Amino acid sequence: PDPLDMPSFNLPEDRELPVGEPGAAVVPEPGPALPGELELQAINVDRRKDGAAINLTLAGAPTRVAHYTLEEPGRIVMDMFGDSSKRAKVEFIKVMDPLVRRVRVAHHAGRMRLVLDLTTSDVPAYDLVTRGGTVTLSLGAARPEATTTTEH
Repeated sequence: PDPLDMPSFNLPEDRELPVGEPGAAVVPEPGPALPGELELQAINVDRRKDGAAINLTLAGAPTRVAHYTLEEPGRIVMDMFGDSSKRAKVEFIKVMDPLVRRVRVAHHAGRMRLVLDLTTSDVPAYDLVTRGGTVTLSLGAARPEATTTTEH
């Protein structure tokens, strides 16, 4: 079983990464995706009247993105398929936002899994758009249901 399938309330908080270490809460500004192994480079949350846009900047462009939601607690799970090798350590990235508590990142052979741990039990409707090495989730009441768009 994937360790990221566990509800976040079952995970110890002391595994959070301190600021300044790889994958820490302070991440560089979004930039162009580089070819190579999938790696989360930056998280940018843009608050809007009707919700939020979450931009995930990756090193390496995924060949495919699959996603689904889990409730109680609310989570959005994204599998980014592409150049990735298995790592034992799961990264925890705190996010300063009223809706998203943190992002967990796990690397597997052929995919990288990202889990957005939400502060709510229910997941709001969202759109997911992939453009090269950038994945954007638009969350909020204006989104009727989960949808996916891939642009190259």
